[in-house]
Amino acid sequence: MCRTLLCRVYTTLSLLALIGCSASLPIDTPSQAEKDASINVRRGLNLIDASFATAIHDREPARVSSSLPRPTSEDGELSFWMELTCTGLCNQRLAEAGKVTVILEWYKEDRGILLKQASTPLEVKGPRWRTWGTKRISAGNWVAVVRMDDSWLCLREQCYFSIAVEP
Repeated sequence: MCRTLLCRVYTTLSLLALIGCSASLPIDTPSQAEKDASINVRRGLNLIDASFATAIHDREPARVSSSLPRPTSEDGELSFWMELTCTGLCNQRLAEAGKVTVILEWYKEDRGILLKQASTPLEVKGPRWRTWGTKRISAGNWVAVVRMDDSWLCLREQCYFSIAVEP
C-alpha cells in the first residue's frame, strides 16, 4: 500500500513505463499516426475532458487523480467520466442514427501485464455530451481507454488514463 508521496510517484511511473512498453500490453498501443487520427478531426468526435470519479452528481464528476483508497461503498465501484464534442462527420452520424457509440475499456495490471476487465459501450446523443461508465473494482493499478470504432480518443496527448487503487 502506497502511503508516501515517493511510493505513489514510483507506482505511477511504473505504470506509465508499463504502458509505454507495447511488448507487455495485450492492447495495441497507438502509433503517432493513430494518435493524430485519434483526435478525430476528420470524424469530428473529440474528447475534451475525462477523469476517474468516485461519484457523479448532476452529470459532474467527484474527480480523483492518480490514486485513491479502495471505494468503501458496498459495490466498490469507480466511474470514468468524460465530456465529448461531436462535429462534422460525427454530427452527420448523430443526425442519421440519433447517437454515436464510444467504447470505454477497463484494464487491470496483473503481474506486469494489463488485462481487459470490461468493455462498456456509451452513447453520445448530442453535439456536446457528458457520459460515464462505472466498474466494480478491486485494489491494484487500473487503466481506462476510450475508443470510437477502431480509433483512439485522446485528451490532448493522453490516450491512457491510469489510477492506483489502494487496498
